[in-house]
Parts: sequence; structure tokens; C-alpha cells
Amino acid sequence: MLLMNIALAVTSVLVAVSAVPAPGEMTTENPTRTAIVANTTTSRPTRKPSPTSSPNATTILNYALAFEQLQADFYKQGLERFNATDFEAAGFNSTVRDQFAHIGNQTEDHVEAITSAIDQMNGMPFPGCNYTFPWNNVSDFAALAREIETVGISAYLGAAGGLSGAKPNNVTTLAASILSVKGRNAGYLNTLMNQTAAPYSFDTPLGAREVLSLGSTFISNCTVQIGLQPFPQLMVNMSSDGTRNLTLSYEGDNNRTANNTWCQFLYGNKVNVTSQANCTSLPEDVNGYVYIAVTNSSKPISAMSNNTQIIAGPALVFFDVPLANSTNSTEPSPTSTLQPSPTSETTVITTLTTESITVPVPTQSPQN
Repeated sequence: MLLMNIALAVTSVLVAVSAVPAPGEMTTENPTRTAIVANTTTSRPTRKPSPTSSPNATTILNYALAFEQLQADFYKQGLERFNATDFEAAGFNSTVRDQFAHIGNQTEDHVEAITSAIDQMNGMPFPGCNYTFPWNNVSDFAALAREIETVGISAYLGAAGGLSGAKPNNVTTLAASILSVKGRNAGYLNTLMNQTAAPYSFDTPLGAREVLSLGSTFISNCTVQIGLQPFPQLMVNMSSDGTRNLTLSYEGDNNRTANNTWCQFLYGNKVNVTSQANCTSLPEDVNGYVYIAVTNSSKPISAMSNNTQIIAGPALVFFDVPLANSTNSTEPSPTSTLQPSPTSETTVITTLTTESITVPVPTQSPQN
């Protein structure tokens, strides 16, 4: 079982502006995490809002831009570190690295297109951050790409409501076309690991705080920020025998009565809610990704809600059953190291500890 901290903090605010709290400084007791320091100056000129643009749409596009910048840097750093020989040594054929380069180029196109759209709306494009990524080999790089694409899709879906009716109309089309490409790329990365390209008929939207709670360790430095509190960390331990059995742990779990807490599984368009006392295995129809959270009520988690019922999580788990025509075993068996074409895998992405994490958000200068 691979435990990874996936940090997509900049995607976490890809929702309606009403879901974002007021700006604030980051406070943390962890001396190893680099603080994101607010910078009140900018080299860009003051912009006058266009009467035809939607402030909400401009803000959401900046959140999308921040995510695309992170993703573009992810592929740039990975391809600079791992050459064709490294990919082949990891068991990938010669075309795989080229495909990763293609995805990276698409992400750079997204950065350019979103930046242009914000400029046309007289907005102030987000300047970007510095990022670091935890990988030791090509297999880690490929697995992390799959995870980033999965969470990115959920974040974009969570933003859909905020772009409804946005002006100009092509803003919605731009976001939808980018989301479509991300879905194609996620499908490719799934099949690269010998799994179903699209495990469900629908994908899962996530709100701001849920995505933030999946991590922020990718952001090493940033010049603009907003405070957003992640939910407490949820640890998911999958059974080593390849079954769907699991155990959960989180801060304060010993002080809670299992019958008064619930476990929620989010996958496809489903939210499966069960008493934590009965939360001992994944739902039988999970085949691929599943987000897991512990809540203090049975109220289903929603991307359009602040979800204050969450006690811990979400965590992202991949439980993959190989394709039916695969020559490999058809029974899932969790592995500690991700392989290019594993027989199966169970990957757990844990959330952060309870700290005030900053999420970079560009702000428009006041009108003179």
C-alpha cells in the first residue's frame, strides 16, 4: 500500500466564490512547511473590471489557472528528471514518455488559454507558485499523474456551478473543453496501469475544502494567498490480502462512538453512507478511485455545500481490478510499490493534519 500526500491546494477553490473564506495569513506549528507569505505588491497594472465579465467567473478562472500552472510544472519537472531510458527501465515502451510530454504540452496550452481569457475580462491572472513533487522513480511519476488528473477532474466538476451563466459565454465552453481533455488523459493513465479507462459512468465533484484536505505539500512557496482550513487527516489502511477490507484512523477517533459517526464513500455519482461501526470494507461496486470521509451525521457530502459534518478526510483510495481480458490475476492484491502495469493496486492518498493551510488566490487591485 503506497501512502502519498497529494497536494493540490490550488485546485481546492475551484468552486463558487461563496465557498471561499475571507483572506487570512497561514499559521502552522510545523516548522518544516514553508510559509506562503502574502505580497501586497504586484508588477501588473491595476485592472478595471469589465462590465461584461463576471467577477465570479474571473475568480474561478484564476483558480483553474493556478491548478494548470501546478500541473504544467509537474510534467515539466518529471520529464526533465526522467529520460527515455528511465521510462524503458521502468517497463514502459518508448511511446509512453512521448505521451506524457504531449499531456504536458496540453497543460501549457491550458495555461495560455486561461490567461488570455482572464486578460480579455480585464482580470489579473494568477502569477503562479513554486512546487515540489515527491517521486523516486518513473512509476511514482506515472501514478502521481493519474492521481492529479483524478482530483483535478473532481475539482473542475465542483466548479461547474460557479460558472453557470457566466459572462462571456465562452468561459463555460473553455472550462468544459479543458475538463474533457483531462478526462481523456485520466483514461489513458488508467489504461497505462492495465485498468479500466473510465471506471464509472459519471465522475465525482468535490468542493473547495475537500480538495484542499487532500494535501498542500506540492506548494513550496507562493506570493499571494488565502487561508482555508483543511479537515483533519484520515488514514485508510487496506487489507494486505487483496480484499476490500479496511480500517480507518483519525485524530480523536478513540473519543467518538462509532454508532454516532458515519463513513461516506464518494465514487462516480454515488455517495454511499454507512455507520462507522459497519465501515469495514469498500462497497462492492468500487473499481477504481473512491474518496472516503468520516462525518458526524448521515447527511451526504456535496460539492455545493461547506460540508461541516466532515470529521476527517477525505482520503483518496484506488482499488483496481484488472481488465477482464488481462493475462494477469483477476483478484486485487495491494502492492507497496506501484508498477507500470500492476496486476492490481491499492493506493491511499492521505489528507493533511489540521493546520491552517494557505491557498493562493489572486485579488484585483481596488479601482482608483
